[in-house]
Amino acid sequence: MRRATLEMMVALGLMCLCIAGTIEAWGFPKESAYLPTAVFAAASLLSLLWAGQAFAARLRGGGFLIIEPLELRRLGLMAAGALVLAVAVPTLGFFTSFAFLVPGIAWATGYRRPQGLAVGTLIFTGLLYIVFVLFLNRPLPAEVWQSLFA
Repeated sequence: MRRATLEMMVALGLMCLCIAGTIEAWGFPKESAYLPTAVFAAASLLSLLWAGQAFAARLRGGGFLIIEPLELRRLGLMAAGALVLAVAVPTLGFFTSFAFLVPGIAWATGYRRPQGLAVGTLIFTGLLYIVFVLFLNRPLPAEVWQSLFA
C-alpha cells in the first residue's frame, strides 16, 4: 500500500470523527461549547488539508509504506498508555494521572532527558488545569492525594 493512500484514508476518517465531535460539542451548554467546538472544527479543517496533501502525493506517485518494528512498538506503548490512563483517572485523579503518564509514555518511547520530561509535564498539566478548571469550570475526578489530606 502506498503511504499517501494510507495517510489519505486516516485523514478522512479523522475528519469524520472531528466533524462528529463538532456537532456533539455544539450541543454543550453555551459557556462550555466554545472551546471544544472551535478545536474540533479546526481539527476538521486540518484533517481535510492533510487529506488533500496526501491526495496530491498519491497523484505524484509517492513511495510505498514501510512499517518499522520500532514504530509499531511505540504505537503499542501509546495505546497501552491510553488504556492505563482510562483506569488511572478515576483511581488517582485527573491531574495526578497525567503527571505520571506523560513522562512515563515519553520515557517508554525513548525520550530520556529528565529536564525536558519535567518541563513538558508541567506545561501539559498546567494547560489542562487552565482549560478545564479555570476556563471551562468543569468538575474533574478528585485527586487521590486530596482525599488523603481531607
